[in-house]
Amino acid sequence: MHAQSVDEIVSKHIDAIGGKQLLSSLQSVRMENKMEVMGNEATTIVTILNGKCYKTESEIMGSKLIQVVKENGGWMVNPMGGGSEPQDIPEEAAKQAQNNLYIVPLLNYADRGVQLALEGKEAVNNAEAFKFKVTSKDGNTYTLFIDATTYYLVKSIQTVEVMGQTLTNTVTYSDFKKLENGWVLAYTTNQDTGGMFQVKTLLSKVEVNPTLDLAIFEKKQ
Repeated sequence: MHAQSVDEIVSKHIDAIGGKQLLSSLQSVRMENKMEVMGNEATTIVTILNGKCYKTESEIMGSKLIQVVKENGGWMVNPMGGGSEPQDIPEEAAKQAQNNLYIVPLLNYADRGVQLALEGKEAVNNAEAFKFKVTSKDGNTYTLFIDATTYYLVKSIQTVEVMGQTLTNTVTYSDFKKLENGWVLAYTTNQDTGGMFQVKTLLSKVEVNPTLDLAIFEKKQ
């Protein structure tokens, strides 16, 4: 068998999760999740306006955490970190999070100045997966793993800044299910940030192409 190219693997990934035509029609999404964070339960709502804005709202231990990332920066509210007022996200941290702006990160990736380099294969959850180094147009890098059989995205690794510390954030994806419109999503996500904290997220509800009020992404003082 011939060695598959980056474009061949990405094309099979896009086909596996719904196909280019369907995925190109995704302009906005709202996802409700149940989370398990260090023994505590929480709820999170993720709202994405494709390529423009990304917002997470989490309720945990009586506190509401908000993070917004946009094309040109971002802001957050983190009462657990000592701040109840909106604060700008550091520029570098905002750039690292900008891959979250895209509902399907690998769809039309080259058009956004993103580069992919295939770095062989590794085992993920006891299955062979293609390993990719991803470099954004700003030069930020992270690693993605695509299952060599299903062509689902099954793992990502990225260096992140958390409360002034540089940590490795590893996320694994599983329990893939197809929505009525044919889009395939991971319903279970496990996040491990260098042992500092671990989060298990269970997707409970998905709204495809909801009408969004852009005001929800604006920082309010």
